[in-house]
Amino acid sequence: MHENLLIALTGIIGLAVVAHWVAWRLRIPSIVLFLGLGFLAGPILHVIDVDHVMGELLFPIVSLSIAIVLFEGGLTLRFADLRHIEGVVRRILSVGVVITWMLTTLLASLLLGFSLDMALLIGAVLVVTGPTVVIPLLKQIRPSVRVASVLRWEGIIIDPIGVVLTVLIFEVISTVHPNGGIAIVVLGLTKTAITGVVLGFTAARLLLEALRRHWIPDYLEIPITLFLVLVSFTISNHLQSESGLLAVTVMGIVLVNQTERLFGRWPLGGSRNPVNIQRIVEFKETLQTLIVSSLFIMLSARLRPETMAQIGWGTIGFVVGLIVFVRPLTIWLCTIGSALSWQERLFVGWMAPRGIVAAATASIFGLELSALGIPEAEQLVPIVFAVIIATVVIYGITAGPLAQRLGLSQPNPQGTLIVGAHSWARAIAHALKKVGFKALLVDTNWTNVQQARMEGLSVVYGNVLSSQMDELLDLTGIGRVLALTANDEVNALTSLEFARLFGRAQVYQLSPAHGDNERLSMAYELSGRVLLGEGKSYADLDALFTKGAVLKTTQLTLEFDMVAYQSLYGDKAQLLFAVDKTGHLLVATGDTPLRPQVGMTLVSVVQADS
Repeated sequence: MHENLLIALTGIIGLAVVAHWVAWRLRIPSIVLFLGLGFLAGPILHVIDVDHVMGELLFPIVSLSIAIVLFEGGLTLRFADLRHIEGVVRRILSVGVVITWMLTTLLASLLLGFSLDMALLIGAVLVVTGPTVVIPLLKQIRPSVRVASVLRWEGIIIDPIGVVLTVLIFEVISTVHPNGGIAIVVLGLTKTAITGVVLGFTAARLLLEALRRHWIPDYLEIPITLFLVLVSFTISNHLQSESGLLAVTVMGIVLVNQTERLFGRWPLGGSRNPVNIQRIVEFKETLQTLIVSSLFIMLSARLRPETMAQIGWGTIGFVVGLIVFVRPLTIWLCTIGSALSWQERLFVGWMAPRGIVAAATASIFGLELSALGIPEAEQLVPIVFAVIIATVVIYGITAGPLAQRLGLSQPNPQGTLIVGAHSWARAIAHALKKVGFKALLVDTNWTNVQQARMEGLSVVYGNVLSSQMDELLDLTGIGRVLALTANDEVNALTSLEFARLFGRAQVYQLSPAHGDNERLSMAYELSGRVLLGEGKSYADLDALFTKGAVLKTTQLTLEFDMVAYQSLYGDKAQLLFAVDKTGHLLVATGDTPLRPQVGMTLVSVVQADS
């Protein structure tokens, strides 16, 4: 038995890692592969029998895993992101939930033939949109800031709302006093909200106080945080069924918004001096990635072909109705009079994929309803999984092209974030604009910022490593970062920070001033790719530009090829960028020297004549 469990867990994790890597290579939503691999390994090839191997441990593990996922989601919800969209988010999470619930219930009754009780239940299950799908899609699509904020807040907060609503409807269905259904729902929602908020807030404040007073050594920060997440989830659920998801979400929100003021007076974190939680955030991101993929594979492996065969035209019509009728109408009603443009409203109305919470909720309550002898219970899981598969595939395939068509994102963003706005950093920004790319500068020097603005460049005043940069930097169309400051440590930290967003391949920094001195050099994992190669530090480039070096843009043609280029400039030119025939920007580094070809446009640093 233990050996079978070990083999199953190893297989699930292995499939999850492979699916992530293949999805990254093919640039497709990874969740599609999770569902496909789970179904292949379970009901088709019978390699993994999740129920037999894991038994009664399955759903407790699923519940704790979802708690971790929602805690990590709460860590991404900054109140600063709500600026200009707070009203929209509030309406979507209140009025929008009711509209979605009622319209889904209506569709389930008309198209699936469900009784009112079961229609209300499946409507509650499908209220959620699923951050486990939405957030990876947002990272891939990178739409405008307002759109991303609305979808992120909705996806994370609506999960506990949907689960609690499902629990309450289940209680109404199974109660011996059905006439008290409304009272049960209202009382249950109130108790859940109070329990979840109080416990989540308390757990976050305890953790912050312990970290602030240095009661926890660095190496125990993550284990103790994880322990507190699970404890608050378990205690909250014990006091009020399914309130634990709200508790862990609130805990994450308080941690990441610790300097925000409660009722305009008291900081959420108990102090105006914030505690650094970056290591906690990084660990939870990694853990969440593994958990989500493993959960999808496990739950899809539980499906049976004969169960999925129950899907008919009614289910197809139900799924289509959710996508083309329920979601667009709900968002249209919730965004009337808002600051969102019609393009943003259209895109938000087209994004409602269901994820792991809907799958887990349907699986758990499908078994509970079957035990009560409700005949329609057998249809709950296949219908919900049909909705998950259809919405993930449809939104995953269409969301990117739609965002591009609406002007909310770019397919392969080629713009550049330049850290530093001194004279030759501005010259580089002008050169990038000249060859057709977006350039955004950021600097702490107010004089440099003012000069950049007078030159017509996009620039932000502030520290690029500040937590406030998340709300100040509009990274729409940005795909790489150049760290060009005089401070090698700032350049390295910038590379480390933005590698999580752009990937290590697209973060560049100047060569450190100390060269090959191993005592002074930084570890490889703490630095980005070296712009222009070793030996081109800030001081070296600054000296070149001080002596009159300029940036030259050259188009290579059959008449003026690389031979002619070298004949003209000789060793006075250093290639900096190249634009290939497909319009991609290539950056010169020590590990990947540029290979100019006819048809490319070159941007070079050309020394002044001596």
